[in-house]
Amino acid sequence: MRRSKVLLMDEPLSNLDAKLRGEMRAEIARIQEELGITTIYVTHDQVEAMTMADRIVVIHDGLIQQLGAPMDVFRRPVNRFVAGFIGSPSMNFVGVELVEGEGGWRARAEGTDVLLPGRWARRLEGYRSKPLVLGFRPQAVAAAVVDSAMFSGPVEVVEPYGTETYIRIRLGDVTAAGRLDPDDQPIKGESFGLSVTDDDLYFFDPETDAAIY
Repeated sequence: MRRSKVLLMDEPLSNLDAKLRGEMRAEIARIQEELGITTIYVTHDQVEAMTMADRIVVIHDGLIQQLGAPMDVFRRPVNRFVAGFIGSPSMNFVGVELVEGEGGWRARAEGTDVLLPGRWARRLEGYRSKPLVLGFRPQAVAAAVVDSAMFSGPVEVVEPYGTETYIRIRLGDVTAAGRLDPDDQPIKGESFGLSVTDDDLYFFDPETDAAIY
């Protein structure tokens, strides 16, 4: 290979099986670091983007949505598209309404009842009694007592992976995914509760899809 100033790779691993893709991600990253040549890598696989990139450019409908370091984009997505694209499994989204209830302002929908801490209540001042989109990642959940859980509903799918268990529960008209400890083995069809720490909650404007911080 001649020593170019810039290399462009356009989905080079798309036809490989999963095991070989993982091996080649590491190999390409090693070679790129060794050569020190700026490389633009085009991919629809967000795992490739997260694991290989120094900086990610997320493009949707021909427009740049966000540019930044992988973990910055993961932790602070600018809109709902970026939040849903970066991360595997994808972020959960639930349409809620902000209502004044017991203990303060709450984000509510069928199967969802989240008491908002003071800082969130202030940030969402303009959305009170209006629709809003609440997001949370499957990796951020913990099992909780149904009666006091932020999210609760019937279990639709249980997927044990050995080191972890993924479930999907029904929250009104949407399903939400959660990653649990392998010792947690809920029964399909039973009601199950999930909770998320305040720092792992995201809110989005339902009209613009912009994240609210």
